[in-house]
Amino acid sequence: MAKSRQSAQPHIKTCDPQWAQLLQEAEAVRAHEPALASFVYATVLAYDRLEDAVCHRLAQRLSHVDVDAGLLMHTFDEVLAAEPALGDAFRADLAA
Repeated sequence: MAKSRQSAQPHIKTCDPQWAQLLQEAEAVRAHEPALASFVYATVLAYDRLEDAVCHRLAQRLSHVDVDAGLLMHTFDEVLAAEPALGDAFRADLAA
């Protein structure tokens, strides 16, 4: 489960400014668009890292009756462990 936003936020700002910016924008959306609050929480705010949020969203989108999202998340976690530089690619994509 995700850590408390208050305890994680100062650390995130110093080591991952793109993720910190995304969290800040997600909080603003949640505050100003109540209809999107649960979606924003489930896809962004529930996670401590960009990698986890991206993998969760991909797993949800790719989930199928034959391959559930949990199995996909497990696979994505293994891929990220083997190729941590993928996080840099995620951030480059956001910057673009």
